[in-house]
Amino acid sequence: YRDNPRRLTKMFKFGSETKYNAFLVDLLEHQTEVQHHGRITLQYPMVKIEVWTHSLDDVTEVDVEWATAVNEIFVGYHGQK
Repeated sequence: YRDNPRRLTKMFKFGSETKYNAFLVDLLEHQTEVQHHGRITLQYPMVKIEVWTHSLDDVTEVDVEWATAVNEIFVGYHGQK
């Protein structure tokens, strides 16, 4: 967790640009499907994700589920968390 606002944050690192780009496409599709969006900062080979419920400035179950799904997408490309 990070504060101001309280949020979930994680950095994802990629060894290839192909996996990096494919992860981003899957991530954007996931956001569209669930209609919940995180803050995404891109600087190859890293992707920084931050997610929280803006109306509450806090982390909710929706954010935890969103972050868990993003971790699962990442594992699909790397086989580890």
